[in-house]
Order: sequence, then structure tokens, then C-alpha cells
Amino acid sequence: MKTQEFKKQIGKYLGAKIREFGFKGSGFDYVMDSDRFVFVIGLQGNKYGGSFCVELGVHPKEITNNGLEDLNFGKLKYYDCEFRTRLTKEGKTDKWWKFTDSESKNLKVIDEVILFLNKYGMPVINGFKKEPELLENVKISDLKKNHIPIPGYKSGLKVITTDIRLAWALAMAVENSNPKKAVEFAKYALANDQSGDTFFGVTELNRIIDTYDDITATDYSKPERKANKNLGFWVKLINSFKKR
Repeated sequence: MKTQEFKKQIGKYLGAKIREFGFKGSGFDYVMDSDRFVFVIGLQGNKYGGSFCVELGVHPKEITNNGLEDLNFGKLKYYDCEFRTRLTKEGKTDKWWKFTDSESKNLKVIDEVILFLNKYGMPVINGFKKEPELLENVKISDLKKNHIPIPGYKSGLKVITTDIRLAWALAMAVENSNPKKAVEFAKYALANDQSGDTFFGVTELNRIIDTYDDITATDYSKPERKANKNLGFWVKLINSFKKR
């Protein structure tokens, strides 16, 4: 059976089950809103058919653009989310569910997906809901592991991204609530970025440092930053006065 045929077969049943958790949506795409985050569940079919995995996305509302376009939080897909992972057991590799031509067997597969969502997905979502400031608890040492600790859930959130992209997203997400932490994430990203200043987030990272560094970063060392050719006119002007 092809993925589209499977989608039509189980769509209504899947939608009814997922909406019980508070999601909105249909088919393979579901969104849940909260004060500071958008949560997304999406099924990704194998391009050859016969199996699928379940993606969990978490997106901070402070990030309104992904580098390519402005985001519509009501229509986010899992691949739009800055923090995303695949639903699986703790410590296990990606979980792929197989489907067949049998509707009854496929509905049982969906029942298993719902059990996984309840056991391994909802603790992540509830962690963000209960402690909206939890991103401020992420340590620099977590970045290389692409790991976000979740209160009460020992496996945390294993994020599918690079440490540089993760540091940028964290800096953007906590800028208003914890500027000091935002500067820390921004400095890490700029000090370790190997893209040659082609990463779209460089401008925002420098803006965060230029805005908050003098008033927040007096108690930790300042790594050497790359020269930024994209500084705005007013920042350049202010820097020119500082050098006099």
C-alpha cells in the first residue's frame, strides 16, 4: 500500500485519537497551541511506501522566521519547528511503523502510535507547558548533544539539528526572558560557526550580543567573535564612536 492510500484509510481514526490530546488538524498534520510554544505532530511516510515515522515538533513563538519565510503558527509543519525529534522509546533509534493493505491491522498500528505519543511525546509537551522558562536551563554542554532537559522526563528532548542552529534558536527564544543566557548561546554559536558568515542567523546573534553584552556578561569570558559584515548602519555608527 502507498502512503497516500494509507493516509486516507486511517485519517479519520488517527485524527479523532490525536485530537483527544488537545491537538487540532487532520490527515498527517496536527498542531497544539500554548502561550509560548507551538507543538506539532506529523506523520512522515517512507517515500517507498509501507512504513512511516512520527515527528514531534516544538517551536518557540519568539522565533517568527526560519530564515526563508515568516511562519504561520496555526499551520506549522513538523519540519518548520526549531526543535523536533522522532517519537521513539527512550534511548532507542528511530521508530518506523509498518502498514499493510489490512485496515484492521493498520488501525491497531495507529493505536500503538497513540500509546507512544502518550508515553514518550506528551511528557515533552507537558514539560514545556509546566515550565515555559525551561530553555534557560539548557547548558552549553547540552548543545553538542543536541539535548534539551525536560523536567520530570529523564530522556529529555533529543533535537534533530546542528549545535549552531540550536544555539541560535535558544538565543532567540530566551532573549526577552534571560538576556544573559541569550548572550551565552549567541557567543557559542558565533565562536563555533564554520559556515563563513553564510548562516542567516549571524546578524541576529551579533545583534543580541551588541544589545546585551555590556550589561549582562561581566562574569564569564568573552570568546573572540567573527567580524560581521551585516551589522546595521546604526550599530556601525555606535561602534565607530566607541573606538574614539
